[in-house]
Amino acid sequence: MFFFFPLYVLSVQTSGTGKTIFGEICYKYMRAYGLLSKDNFYYTNADALKAGKPSKTVKDAFQKAQGGLLFIDEAHRLGVDERASKQAIGTLLIEAEAQLGNVQVILAGYPDPMQKLMRTDPGLQSRFPTRIHIESYTILELCEIAKRYAATKGVRFSKKLPLTLEKYVEYLIDDGLNARDMIRRTDAALAKRTNRLFLFQSKSNNGSDAAHRKGNMNDRSSSSLELTASDYGIGGELGESKEKKDLIDQELDKLI
Repeated sequence: MFFFFPLYVLSVQTSGTGKTIFGEICYKYMRAYGLLSKDNFYYTNADALKAGKPSKTVKDAFQKAQGGLLFIDEAHRLGVDERASKQAIGTLLIEAEAQLGNVQVILAGYPDPMQKLMRTDPGLQSRFPTRIHIESYTILELCEIAKRYAATKGVRFSKKLPLTLEKYVEYLIDDGLNARDMIRRTDAALAKRTNRLFLFQSKSNNGSDAAHRKGNMNDRSSSSLELTASDYGIGGELGESKEKKDLIDQELDKLI
């Protein structure tokens, strides 16, 4: 992620690393330090700005962000060489100058396309001169996101899950695994856990031996309530699959 000061901010980062949330944090920071006159965070994206008549759409966005922060997501899409993009960029620069000190702007996007965007007009370079980069989440950070998200649902990880999940994330991270994916996978795991507990309860209720049912309930009250590797769909074949993947990668490296 990159930030451009003194008045406008450009953020560039990979998908799923919380650029909008970071933009909201910047908004709160600017508001706290008196850079904004109003509690006004206005979100839009490049495709919305290019819709209809771009010059009017961009002006409307600045009007809606009066006294506050204008956050333009997927801003790299403004770098596409088409008439609508050129109109949007031209109006953006005009409004940024006209609203100097009244509206702060964050352009959010991804590294290479954003560099292309900055080259489309010299005015962009001069108005967004300072850059800050935020790296993608590490394996441990992604696992911690999953653990904390599960905790918000009142569910704990089993003792064995953290280490297994780390290996799982390491196996998938080259495919662009991000925070959004971890939350989605954890939601799926929580749903699978709910089904597991439901089936467990059903079997317990159908049992004829009361002591056996009591024992099952005691089991349910402890480790069976925790989120497990099987809930994530992680089996014992994970290590073997990773070794096979590594061997394939090594063979490909020899061929290149």
